Amino acid sequence: MGGECSKRDIWQQHLVWQGDSLFLSVSLVLSSLNIHLFFRRQYSVQSRSADSRSPTAQELVLRLSTW
Repeated sequence: MGGECSKRDIWQQHLVWQGDSLFLSVSLVLSSLNIHLFFRRQYSVQSRSADSRSPTAQELVLRLSTW
């Protein structure tokens, strides 16, 4: 009886872990997609503007931190 209970607990923990990892991967995919779209939008805006110089790494980091 005790062994059965512990097996069920392990299974529940496994399910919870699966759900967490699934949520984590989905949020990672969404955030990377957001960043990708954000940079594409920024790039298209920049390429249309008269000042078409590419942003430096520092500017990109600033943009990401303020975003």
